[in-house]
Amino acid sequence: MSCREEVAVRASPEPEEPAPTKAAPIYGGVPAGFRVWTGPIAEIRSDAALVMYGSASCGVSAALTKALEVYDFDGLPGLDRVYLPKEGLEERPPRFDGTPVLAFVQRGQVVDLQRGAVPLGSYRGFEENVRTISHLLARNGVLPDADRFVRKATWVDMRRSTDRVGLDLSGAEFAHAHLNGAWFSGCDLKAAHFEGADLENALFTHVDLTGARFEGARTIGVEILNSICPDGTPSRAHGEWCAAFGMRP
Repeated sequence: MSCREEVAVRASPEPEEPAPTKAAPIYGGVPAGFRVWTGPIAEIRSDAALVMYGSASCGVSAALTKALEVYDFDGLPGLDRVYLPKEGLEERPPRFDGTPVLAFVQRGQVVDLQRGAVPLGSYRGFEENVRTISHLLARNGVLPDADRFVRKATWVDMRRSTDRVGLDLSGAEFAHAHLNGAWFSGCDLKAAHFEGADLENALFTHVDLTGARFEGARTIGVEILNSICPDGTPSRAHGEWCAAFGMRP
């Protein structure tokens, strides 16, 4: 779950009485040990940086902040921690279309992304947020043994139409599913079925698609990052693309 970007609504001309404004609630902000950055991500030149894009008025951002604060980052030398505030950012990075987003950045390049978090108060929400953060850190070499943070997908995960993080979805059936704008981050998607699925504007980041099927899928706007393609080759070898998606736009 994430706080999506709001669309401004034009007020009717000359209202008889202006409606009172209500300040947005303040839920939380910068995680402990993170430095605030409002410039371009390309100028974060650390060898390894964990970057959070969040908002003080987004309750889901507060849930991710709370989970981040359980880590002893001082025991992970060399890992820069950066907070991008939605309210003060000069320019929103590509794909950062809602808060929170957690990214792994190397010398100004985004190499991994995951969006959203489980809200505070949800059943096992805190534990799930810690698991997905740990999986992102592990699959990028900061923590050992990424496989121990992978959770087998449940029927609830299969029915969701948006984000899936750190899940074992090998052999999953997504044929003809509506997955417009969905995110798959750190998932095992070996031999998954996407035949005829609507994958417009979907994002695959740090996933294994070996043997996955995409015949007849709608792939306009699909993006892939640092992943394994259905033919077993790395997406980086094709300029972050897979032949199974069809002709590159």
